Amino acid sequence: MLAVFGIVMMVLDLIARGGVWWLRPVVEEHGAVVYVGVLLVATVALTSAGFLDPFAALRIDAVPSVALASLIAIPAAMTWYVIELAISSAHVRAQAMERPGSRASSVVDEVAGVVRRPVLWWSLAIASAVTEELIFRGMLLGSLAAAWGVLAAVALSAALFGLHHISFGAPSVVSKTAGGILLGVQTVVCGSIVPAIATHLVFQALVFHRLRRRRRVRLAC
Repeated sequence: MLAVFGIVMMVLDLIARGGVWWLRPVVEEHGAVVYVGVLLVATVALTSAGFLDPFAALRIDAVPSVALASLIAIPAAMTWYVIELAISSAHVRAQAMERPGSRASSVVDEVAGVVRRPVLWWSLAIASAVTEELIFRGMLLGSLAAAWGVLAAVALSAALFGLHHISFGAPSVVSKTAGGILLGVQTVVCGSIVPAIATHLVFQALVFHRLRRRRRVRLAC
């Protein structure tokens, strides 16, 4: 299933970068929808096959501990966001030194169409946050913990989460792995993926704000 995710993302990324020029506008407008659609289908398939129990992952019965753990969603998301900004900035500077005058390809360009439509953005953000957390923290983390222990499970599930975003480039793999560690620790401490979902959504809000601000600056130039 993870291989399917990777293939879909890489194909969409290649098209968005100009590999198939006549499909590029379609991918820029609908690539995120296709990706979230794959996530939803995978979540349903994994649940139907018995590999994933959404209710056990959410632990709705543990409301007090979930609410308490969710309080760290904002600082955790901000930590993840700062790490991603630092890594992406360092990567852009390195590329600029190697190829002066060139502009690094960015996921900002690929999701520009979605950023223009806040309702669509948040629909996809919520769907992707919930499904990714169900799959990576709700299913993978628990399965790996049963086989190799909690520490190994957090590290391996985070690494897989990072590799899952490989189509965005090596910097994204590193930053998403760091984020995966934070999300994994939250899940282990709380026993529920709800705090991880909350952190994921706050992170999405920070990214949305940055992309909207960058788009306003571009329009003003």
